Amino acid sequence: MLSGYIAYLPLRLTTLTHYLVESLMEIRHDVACTPVARILSRMPGRRLSAVGEQSETGATVSLIFLGVS
Repeated sequence: MLSGYIAYLPLRLTTLTHYLVESLMEIRHDVACTPVARILSRMPGRRLSAVGEQSETGATVSLIFLGVS
């Protein structure tokens, strides 16, 4: 039953990964306007647009939260 959804996973995960990374990169500290997080993972190069395509990166995002400096 769930095996029918496996083909959709790369498409959905790529979209969610792009959204997460873009959102985290936009967040800034109030006082110093410095980034709140540094993304350590390799960024996905393109968004998938069709079911069955494969992404060149995984869906795990590694990051470090930064303090105000």
